Amino acid sequence: MTSKVKQVESIVLQYPMWLDEFYTPKNMIGENRMSAAGVAVMYEASIKTPTRTLLSRESGWLSEDNITDLKTLWSVVGNTFSIIYDDDSTDVVAFDRSRALSFTEVSEGMCEYTAVIPMMKVIA
Repeated sequence: MTSKVKQVESIVLQYPMWLDEFYTPKNMIGENRMSAAGVAVMYEASIKTPTRTLLSRESGWLSEDNITDLKTLWSVVGNTFSIIYDDDSTDVVAFDRSRALSFTEVSEGMCEYTAVIPMMKVIA
C-alpha cells in the first residue's frame, strides 16, 4: 500500500508525504529508556502490526515549522496519534522508536527538508 498523508495529528504538512507500509511478521521491536532512578528499562515485543514510514518523494518536502512540530510530537513518549490521508481517511499510529527520524535540507539555505518518519499502525 502506498498513499499520501497530508496531516499528522494537528500538523498540516507543507506538501503531502508518501506513506509506505510494510508487514514484517516475526520481527522484534525494542526500546531502552533510563528510569528516574538511573536504571535502564528495556521494552521488547514482537511486531504484529505493519510499520509505516512517511517518505519525501516528488517534492513531499517539509517546512522548518513542520520539523519543529514533528520533533515535539516525537518527544512525547507512548502517545498515539492520527494521520490523515489525502482522501480524508484516517489511521491511528505511533512512532516506531526502533528507528530514528531523519531530516535533510533539500538545498543549502532553501529551508525545506526531505524526511523519513518511522511509524507503526495501532490496531485496536
